[in-house]
Order: sequence, then C-alpha cells, then structure tokens
Amino acid sequence: MGKIRWSVNKTEVQALRALRGKKLPVSELAAALSKSSSWTSEYVEHLESLGLLEKKRKNNKVFVSIPKTPLGESLSVLISEEPMLNLETLFAGSGLTILPLLLKPGYSARELATRTSLSMRTVKGILPRWRRMGVVLLEDGKYCISYRYKLLSDFLRKYSEHKNVCFLGERFPEAVIVWQWRDEFMFSIEQQIADPDFLPAGLSRLDSINFNLAHTQEYYCYYIGKDTVSEEEALIQALYVDGKNPRIKRHFKKQLNYIDQQKLQKYAGKYGLKTTIKKMVNENG
Repeated sequence: MGKIRWSVNKTEVQALRALRGKKLPVSELAAALSKSSSWTSEYVEHLESLGLLEKKRKNNKVFVSIPKTPLGESLSVLISEEPMLNLETLFAGSGLTILPLLLKPGYSARELATRTSLSMRTVKGILPRWRRMGVVLLEDGKYCISYRYKLLSDFLRKYSEHKNVCFLGERFPEAVIVWQWRDEFMFSIEQQIADPDFLPAGLSRLDSINFNLAHTQEYYCYYIGKDTVSEEEALIQALYVDGKNPRIKRHFKKQLNYIDQQKLQKYAGKYGLKTTIKKMVNENG
C-alpha cells in the first residue's frame, strides 16, 4: 500500500523498546542498539515514516521518541504492559502486514495470502509460530488474534488506521475517510474518480446498478476492497453515511423484500449498524 515500506525489522523493534518513556539523541540510541549512527539514522527515518517515532532537533542534537499520538500511545502501552510479548518475532518481516488482518473475525490462510500478495508458503510458515506463542487462534478455519491480547489488538487497529490514512493521503489529499476496518476503508470526495484501486460505494454504487437516488457531491463515496460492493453492502454504506436521509430510508425499506437477508445482517455487523437495521426491519413488518 503506497510508497512507504510498511514493515519493520528486529533492530527497529528493539529501537522502539529502547525508546519507551524516553527521548534519546540518535547517538545514544545507536549505542543502545550497538549500531553505527548512520545505520541508526536510517532506522529512525523509516520508523518516522510509519508514524511510530518522531524526531526533534535541540541545539545541535536530534532527539527521538515515540510520539504522543493515538498510534504512539498504543505502542507505548503495549510495550509497557506486555513486556514478555516477543514483539521482535511478531512484528519483524511480514508481521505488520499480516497481523492487522487477524483482528476479529480474522481470515483463512488462503485469504491472507490473497489480501497481502504473500505466498502461501510464507503465510503458512508464520501462522503456526504465532499459534505456538499463544498470540493467534484458529477458529472455524479463520486465524485471529487471541482474546488475551487486547493491547496488541488496540495497537494493530491504530496501525492499520494510520496506514489507511497515509495511503489515501498520497492519492487524494482532499478526501476524508468516513469508515475503516483493517485494510478496508470508505472515503468521501467532492468529485467522481476513475481509479481501479477504488470501488464506488454507497449511493454511487446504487446508482451504478440503476437505483437512481438524487444526491449531491458529498455522496461521492468510494471504497477500497477486493470485491465489487454488493447491493446489500451499498445499502448499508448509504445508511452509514447519512442514516437520517428519508430518501435512503424509503429505498432501503422498499428493497428489503428483494435482497439477501443473511448478507444484509453480515454487512450490518461490519459497519456497526445491527441495531439500526433490526429496528428498520421490524418497522417494515
């Protein structure tokens, strides 16, 4: 995703551990890592691009620390509260590519390989190791983060959100993310776009399948995902973006008898609208 290399190595994870609760000159960080200042400066530049570290110059020295951002704070808490968790093994290599996708409900090994463009050999080589560590569970054919590691899940969620914002910012700086989960997000933009990486969402998608609902530019919503947005998901997205719009609500109720109820409930859960949808279904009789 994007131009940034969204992965870390073991030395970079060790650097983050060394910076917990501290602000160090690059030279002191280099000494703590037993690395040269030039190598350490490269690690610092990379970690800064990931939002995991920040630099500040004071006099003739550059100080580095974990930033006081939601992402940085979640990392600091994880390092402090889970000191026995082997983050070097978890995060290094493809770890930060795969782990955010293991937030509940997770994915199968094949789905992970498809979504990450990694080989099945790589994915299947990593997952058993994480299971032995007790960090990852296998439930109903899907791998997911263990319930025990809430702080890890919190960090991975923040990392994924930061990654999504950076990716969208590189392509459309004026766009605004209105919903996101793991490697998927929906955003609003005041123009129509033609980009194969983004799919029409909400009302734009409903328009494309011949449900003409008048709307303004604020409804030019797009979605990054692997599959075309179904009618059921488009309806849920439209309600998510503007659930008080009477035109959308009327159309939703009109379509209730013609759409897949199982899919509808699935997407209601995905977008956090289960209660809203249940109420609308009951009102519709």
